[in-house]
Amino acid sequence: MTLKYIGQAFIPGIPARDLSDEEVEEYGGEAFLVGSGLYEKVEAMPPANKMKTKYEVKDGHQSVS
Repeated sequence: MTLKYIGQAFIPGIPARDLSDEEVEEYGGEAFLVGSGLYEKVEAMPPANKMKTKYEVKDGHQSVS
């Protein structure tokens, strides 16, 4: 997903939902869609840390090791 739909309205012929990279180009480009006030750019999220964390409960309190 490249653009997130934040509007309360729509532009005829353009989906009122989040748009992929391909759809952004198909429907007029990022500058046009963001400029409409109905979409905002979404930054790509880095991959989640896949390190497993062990949780322990001691004396009713949770600790991380």
